[in-house]
Amino acid sequence: MNSWAVSLSDKAWDFDENETCDVVFLDGPPPPKDMYFLGGGAAEIPLVYGEEPSASGSKINDEFGEIWVPPPKKDETPEDPDGPPLRKLFVGNLPYRVTDSKLKGFFTKFGKVINAHVKREPTKRRHAFYGFVTFHRPEDAKTALKATPKDLSLFGYQLCVNKADKVHQPIELPDGTVQWLPGKRFYKDTGEPVCEKLKKRVRVESSIITGGLDDLENVDEYREGEYSPFTTLNDDCLLHVFSFLSLTDRVRIERVCKRWQYVARSMWRRMHSLDMQQLALPPHHLHSMGVLKSILMRCGDSLSVLSLAIYAHSRHRRSKFLPIVGMLCPNLEELDATGVRLNKFGLQRLGTGCTKLRKLNLNYCSGVDERFLENLLRILPELESLSLAQWGDLTGQALNKLPPETMKELNLNSCSNLRPNELLSAVKRLPLLESLSLTSCISLSNQHVKSLFESVPQLRSLNMAQYFPRLKYSSLESIGMLTSLRSLNLELNDLLTDRGLETIVEGCRDLECLNITGCRAYAPEHCVTTKGIKTLARLPCLRELKMSYLAEIHDEALIVLAQNSTLQKLECRGCPSLKGDGFLRIISLCPYLELCDVSGCDHVKISIVKTAITAVKLRNNNIFLRLLVGGTGIVWDQFESCKPDIPPHLNVELVDLSVPHLRPDFVDGIYFDNFSDYSDAADDDLDLYDDICDEFGKFSCNRFTSANGCRLCYVCTVGCVSGSLFLALYYLCVAYFISFVFQNSSMIIKIFKDMT
Repeated sequence: MNSWAVSLSDKAWDFDENETCDVVFLDGPPPPKDMYFLGGGAAEIPLVYGEEPSASGSKINDEFGEIWVPPPKKDETPEDPDGPPLRKLFVGNLPYRVTDSKLKGFFTKFGKVINAHVKREPTKRRHAFYGFVTFHRPEDAKTALKATPKDLSLFGYQLCVNKADKVHQPIELPDGTVQWLPGKRFYKDTGEPVCEKLKKRVRVESSIITGGLDDLENVDEYREGEYSPFTTLNDDCLLHVFSFLSLTDRVRIERVCKRWQYVARSMWRRMHSLDMQQLALPPHHLHSMGVLKSILMRCGDSLSVLSLAIYAHSRHRRSKFLPIVGMLCPNLEELDATGVRLNKFGLQRLGTGCTKLRKLNLNYCSGVDERFLENLLRILPELESLSLAQWGDLTGQALNKLPPETMKELNLNSCSNLRPNELLSAVKRLPLLESLSLTSCISLSNQHVKSLFESVPQLRSLNMAQYFPRLKYSSLESIGMLTSLRSLNLELNDLLTDRGLETIVEGCRDLECLNITGCRAYAPEHCVTTKGIKTLARLPCLRELKMSYLAEIHDEALIVLAQNSTLQKLECRGCPSLKGDGFLRIISLCPYLELCDVSGCDHVKISIVKTAITAVKLRNNNIFLRLLVGGTGIVWDQFESCKPDIPPHLNVELVDLSVPHLRPDFVDGIYFDNFSDYSDAADDDLDLYDDICDEFGKFSCNRFTSANGCRLCYVCTVGCVSGSLFLALYYLCVAYFISFVFQNSSMIIKIFKDMT
């Protein structure tokens, strides 16, 4: 029977080439000239040659036969003078609870330790198997090798310390430097790695450094955390590189190595602002509480600005976002929770955890009663800004709990159920209020608006855009009482007239930003015209002006406005009455102009671009001018011919930003698609529309104008598909009225008798 070798250790199946194991031979020692191997690593290691047992050996009788036990390995083996210096030691008989750091700290008493690694069992990760310790100097390694058993006792275990194989020793180069590559074999003469896999990795690393990518077919074997040139960078450079990654990638790089994890965690702790919309994840992951909690656990303590802006009508809204924020973000100052579903516990936890909140945005939020909002506002003493847009159930009672010492900004856009008396009482308690937004607050009346403006003379920003059905044309004249006003937004407010604009200019002399886009009423006598625009030249501090989609303004108004040389931004989109001479004057006389948007003005020619080129070249303030001329009379060929002459500080864009349905000359293509293609029969129908509009002139408006000059009313545009149908409806109504009068004539006569 042939002899075969086994290990007395039960871990022979997990063999490592650096492991020393005791070997026994069943059925006697092997025959001469036979060599036996036990392989588990990169190379097979000979265990014993066919020799007779030495005197130091021993024989043990067993039921399987006679077992020969070889003598123990001697640690006093002479060191190879041609091999690398001894720096790495093998450590066996480790305690089960030892770790890399504990092993390194234990051997530091012998000298400086470069690295310590503990190998564990694959099936039982908590049990230590063996380890390696690498010293900085060979003398320290020899000292540890010759240490007494008392010095090698760790947690009650006697450590077994031997020399590691020379192929695993760090290489000392001729210039005195040491190449620290633990666990890798290098030839002494050439310095090349022995393992073919390591050769491929080294070639990939050199290819990346030199720029060649020939060996990247095996790039999967290249472990970036260990052999990447990034390891030569310091922590500050890694922080700068990691700052260009997305939030999800910043979490993933923590899995590369411990150093990258430490650097990434330090970068999280330095974050002061976080926007959850930056996460490149699908919606069901983006809006999950697990993602939010894992991120806030890394950077919650240092955050001062947090944005949880989610779409208002999203299916993935969660009501437990605010409790997590209140628990993990104690230093939060600004919170944007647009669209987040609220509840009582969430508001309470947010108020108790984030007591330093200064700016709170709860737009499009739902799911909570107003009294819970009142409790939240009561425990936020430092609140400066509150936004409650699109709160349909808000009555204004909770606004009485706002802190009067710090409150400066209040946004109540589209709060349809807002009570004017509650709003008025809340605003009177806020002496420091500087910004107020009341867009489409349909419950306001003339009396309340006047009282409101009298209560806040210190107001610096006002937003009263869009629709106010209970107000009259004279209501906006009370804005002139706000003498400290700097910014005014009246976009799409059809209550503004020339008289109101003159009153605002006389009272608000410090006005800097004005938005009167689309301020035109149905009646021509209530529209903003050239007369009202001329009064804006009296404002000495006007910087930004938006007056798009106005039908009754002409170039004369812009020529007068050009006298105000402080103008910096001008938006005048979709104004069909402007010819372009006023824009030429503004560009020439306003040296600080940064933006001029004339997109949608049909009569503007290429001369505006040539004037802008000349004006920018004559400037000496290096201010950049952006000119938008899309949707005008400028064609592409004319623009290309002027392109070589454009200076660096001028940017001309052939982009049309005007909105078609907001234009004063807009005609709906559903009913009047193309008037030039109509036949004679269609012309007869258009004449019929003219007669109808003349008959019902009180319904006519200047919002829609047909190609033949007829001003089409809403009834003609929406209700009538053809003239015959409209006439049929008209005569039907007249017949119904006459029949009603005849049927109830006796009752009508009696009513008239009672009235007389």
